[in-house]
Amino acid sequence: MAWTSSLRSWFRSPYGLLAGFLALTLGPALGLVWLGSRLLEQDRALESQRLQERRESAADQVAALLESAVRASETELEHLRAPSPQEDALLVEFGPSGIRVHPADGLLFYPSQSPPQEAPSTLYREAETHEFQHGDYGKALSALAALSISPDRSIRAGAYLRIARSQRKAGQFERALGTYQELARCGKTSVGGLPAELVARRARCALLDQLGRRDELANEAAELYTLLRKGYWQLSRAVYEVHAEEIAAWLGVDRSSEAGPLALAEAVMWLSARESTELRDSGRACIMSQNRLITVLWQKGPEGPHALVAGPVYLERRWLAALLPLATRLQIKITEHGKQPDDMPATERTPSTTGLPWTVLVANKDLKGEIEDFAVRRKLLLGALGLLAVVIGAGSYSVARAFTRELAVAATNRAIGWRNVRNHSERGIDLVLPRQGRCGHCIPEMQGQANQHRITMRAMP
Repeated sequence: MAWTSSLRSWFRSPYGLLAGFLALTLGPALGLVWLGSRLLEQDRALESQRLQERRESAADQVAALLESAVRASETELEHLRAPSPQEDALLVEFGPSGIRVHPADGLLFYPSQSPPQEAPSTLYREAETHEFQHGDYGKALSALAALSISPDRSIRAGAYLRIARSQRKAGQFERALGTYQELARCGKTSVGGLPAELVARRARCALLDQLGRRDELANEAAELYTLLRKGYWQLSRAVYEVHAEEIAAWLGVDRSSEAGPLALAEAVMWLSARESTELRDSGRACIMSQNRLITVLWQKGPEGPHALVAGPVYLERRWLAALLPLATRLQIKITEHGKQPDDMPATERTPSTTGLPWTVLVANKDLKGEIEDFAVRRKLLLGALGLLAVVIGAGSYSVARAFTRELAVAATNRAIGWRNVRNHSERGIDLVLPRQGRCGHCIPEMQGQANQHRITMRAMP
């Protein structure tokens, strides 16, 4: 057919050869680009897989090291070795007589206990009748004078409390301050259900506040706040909160500094509520209190359970310190729930799989840096593909330029050849005509043929 023959002749032409060369060159080049993109995708998937495998291996190491550290603390708990006061932890012993805490006075408040014994209120009935019913504070003071020198400290404490109250009502403020000082010397003797010293110190502060003696108030309130925060008295939570709030108002301070001791005390309350029902022979748990993670380890003893209640400082110093070699490249977080650190990919180990009291999360500390390490290979691959593309493009461009130049040269040479042929033909005719002009009758015919030949030659390219 005509179109097939024309197509075959076009492919045989120089333009056809150039088109065929470009097709053969661009096809493999496009295939190479596709394969390169696939290789990059696989490399990214391999990168994520390797990072995950590293975290999984590190998480297993972290769990093993933490288990060893916790077991060491449980051994100390078994031998009732108390933590130091700086370790943010308490050793708590539950027994028939109540709760014992080590270090001593380390607990801000205690679970409910039986009320302490006090002097019978009937001893003060006469003085209270004069005070409340008759408003005769002098007779009330006279009735209490003998009780204030009683050898029984609890009787003296009750008398001092009522004497100071009557003195305040009578306007004898300096004497009332002195009487409260005597009451404070009764120490932890119970009066009105509270330690006598606490009642006396709090009453002195209230009276100094009433008298506007700010400097003295600041000094005495600061001393009282220090004793309260040290857990000097065994108070209920409600009593502690009332006194702490009032003292903080006198001093104008924020109570946020109490968060650590408060968290430990709340954990002891949690443990005490389960002491007789839910606690097994031994166990581990963690709770969130005051926005802090508190760890509780307990064991059964001959008289009752004993427990280690540890705050974040103990966690850092005694347990997480074993992870320092891993922490240079890993971000390790101990938490009650599985919350990923800083929204980064993390590997989780739950208490059900490790036996630890917390959920352990392990993430890459410098994820960007590790990804950049993997990216170096991709950059080299992209560089090689880019270089190959440049070579293929430059080669194709050079070949195309060469073909174009050759075609132009060939066309120029063809035109020059035809002009030479035409010139030679015209010259040959001009030379032949004079020689043959001797025959007169042939000259006109030959000139006509020569003119026709010139016209034909000029018409050629």
